[in-house]
Amino acid sequence: MRRPGRPVGSGPPPRFRAAGRERIVARRVALGLSQRAVAEAMTRAGAPTSTSAVLAWELGRWAPNEERLEVLAAVLRVSVPLLEVWLWPGLASTRARVVATVDARQIPPAAAKRSGGLHGS
Repeated sequence: MRRPGRPVGSGPPPRFRAAGRERIVARRVALGLSQRAVAEAMTRAGAPTSTSAVLAWELGRWAPNEERLEVLAAVLRVSVPLLEVWLWPGLASTRARVVATVDARQIPPAAAKRSGGLHGS
């Protein structure tokens, strides 16, 4: 007998976390916090944050901006340098992270062309 419902595999894709981001999740869970609780704590601390932003940080889709970085570190009770390592694994210094997060629109066209384009193609 056929059962009503969606075909197998038609649901949302599984959510994979970027390297290092699982440590943020593990720390949040160890503190007994939900994504919503993190967002609410950050908002109370003066850095308005949505639950969807916390999810995006954990999945590696986004990273918190500079003003939220310190607040997130405080909520998770970790140092900012440790949080930076979790967010940007493999970068040796804060300076490297700043360079890595430069807005691609700020790269001069000639420099982008020399480097193979904005997407490396």
